[in-house]
Amino acid sequence: MIEIKRGTLADYDKSIDFIDFVFSRAHEPHDFEERYPNLYRKLPGYPENFYNLWVDGEIRGCVLREPRVLNVCGERIRVDGIGNVSTHHRDQGRGYMTRMMTRIVDDMKKEGVQLSVLGGRRSRYNHFGYEIAGNRFEMNVDPHELRAKYPDEDPTGWRFEEVAMEDRETVLRLKALYEAQPYHYEYDYDKFYLRLRHNSRFRVYGVWDPAGELAGHLSLQPGGSTIPIIETCLPNEKLADAVVALSLQTNASVRFAAAEWSLPYLGKVIDAGRELERLGSSMWNVLSWREPVRALLTLRSTYAELAPGKLVVETEPGVRLAIRVGDAVSVEYTDEAPDAVFDHFKATRAIFGPFPHYFFASRLKGEKLLLADSWFPLPTFEFGSEAV
Repeated sequence: MIEIKRGTLADYDKSIDFIDFVFSRAHEPHDFEERYPNLYRKLPGYPENFYNLWVDGEIRGCVLREPRVLNVCGERIRVDGIGNVSTHHRDQGRGYMTRMMTRIVDDMKKEGVQLSVLGGRRSRYNHFGYEIAGNRFEMNVDPHELRAKYPDEDPTGWRFEEVAMEDRETVLRLKALYEAQPYHYEYDYDKFYLRLRHNSRFRVYGVWDPAGELAGHLSLQPGGSTIPIIETCLPNEKLADAVVALSLQTNASVRFAAAEWSLPYLGKVIDAGRELERLGSSMWNVLSWREPVRALLTLRSTYAELAPGKLVVETEPGVRLAIRVGDAVSVEYTDEAPDAVFDHFKATRAIFGPFPHYFFASRLKGEKLLLADSWFPLPTFEFGSEAV
């Protein structure tokens, strides 16, 4: 008999042993509890996120569904992450993954989840509604280039110190600074800190500015000639100076990602750095359109000048959005004739992906196209620390 059941504390060890085995056999040695302690813990509230597929009393498939809330300018959007999609190698081709993913997507829709995100093969996850989207800007700064560009730069006023999970006072201050950002996930204490230890190789560093003020944090992998940063949380006006100081103090290249709203403040890095890249950010499934479009367009209006007007966009058969920008942003479902018609996947890329003009230019002309170019892409963004 085949059953799909949510995980429990009683079968947690079986679930962990199963996914460790499957991923270790297919890729490299895996210890999910060590790599991602924010997701895998034998504590109440964690095992229930497993969807286990049982065949005659044995686990033969497992998927993690991590429930999350994204706060965008005060509006709360449910964004569930999907991870460790796995079936036993002897059961490949039997449709077990399809059963699990179909059940999970159905459950998310029933429970009012608006967005879901995962990483994986496009050809595989298109079947369940996921498409490449998101927006992230990646850049690399080199200490030699920085010294040539800014010979008088003094990085010594900045202080970078590792922060342990047990340092509750500092972690709580960092958490408050993170939650003050207009785009942030809502976490409890443990998940806020532990996700920054991504893949067990990264460390959490508090950043103190030259005035001695705790400005925010970086999640980075120290030691090497290149320092990768998977999360930056600093005021926009301090981010570039902090990155430059880190590179000069360590004599290492620094690679980091930034959201679109930070770009106007990063000229100091961009002018002296290597190529600036614009990339998609994972694969996204839009389960409900109105709330994410409204919240993210409102966020975009805080850092970009949006042209006033109205567009009606069909995002998939039977789903049309009337999007208005004036004194405020308004997004409502409508039966009006659409200005642009998409299927689910092209709408996801046009509205949430990095290159919207490619999709809108074949559907809109004149002032309508100018509206689309002004409004999109929406700033859907994920740091590496958010990976599930």
